[in-house]
Amino acid sequence: MAILLKGGAIFLHIPKTGGSWVTRILQEMDLIEGRIGHMHADADRIMNAYRFGSVKAHAGHLIKRKVQKKIRRFTQASELPAKPFMFCFVRHPLSWYESWFKYQSLKWNWRTWGTELNPDDWHPLSMLNGLGSDSFTGFMTNVLKKRPGFVTELFGSYTKPNIVDFVGHQENLGENLIQVLTSLGLPHDPSVIRNMPPVNVSTGATLKIHWESELRAEVERLEHAAMVRYGHPTPISLAKFNK
Repeated sequence: MAILLKGGAIFLHIPKTGGSWVTRILQEMDLIEGRIGHMHADADRIMNAYRFGSVKAHAGHLIKRKVQKKIRRFTQASELPAKPFMFCFVRHPLSWYESWFKYQSLKWNWRTWGTELNPDDWHPLSMLNGLGSDSFTGFMTNVLKKRPGFVTELFGSYTKPNIVDFVGHQENLGENLIQVLTSLGLPHDPSVIRNMPPVNVSTGATLKIHWESELRAEVERLEHAAMVRYGHPTPISLAKFNK
């Protein structure tokens, strides 16, 4: 479920962007007040009262006023802002695909997540169900056939302008988290954050990732918007840098 911090801020957990590590930090520092909705609830599901969830999944058909009432009960605040402070983390799109391939191949044997087009069994990655392959090339080829530009679309649902206040990077997770907690005025120990070991990482030491050049170029083209929006290196920017 989305994490409600003491003070009312909400952490949106995008799959495979370091969210399990962030959650561990927040737990150990006793900064969690409660949990709301689906574990991977996106910006719309927080702000639009979980309209597409089910009671069993802790999403419920709650209107926004009731969600705010729940937050008020957690935080014991008499008044709330028009929306809570929300933050999340992203990563380089190509790295995201690599991590998901390793995670599914090594840990879950291509388990399905949620049911596509079923609002009562929603999961942000359900559109990737059935696209598994023994090879990374096969997986990516399947993705391009069904959902080209998937990561750009995924990240966009969590980083809505004027709704989500801070978008950090998995590549700089610790320092970005310190930045968020400092801005929120929440007590934390930077040294603990900087020394926390990885959590739920898809290392896949025995699973080699190989990008075929044409496939990589096509994925970079389709995910170019995300790379630009979140400040990740793109083939164009690298070409300029290397001149």
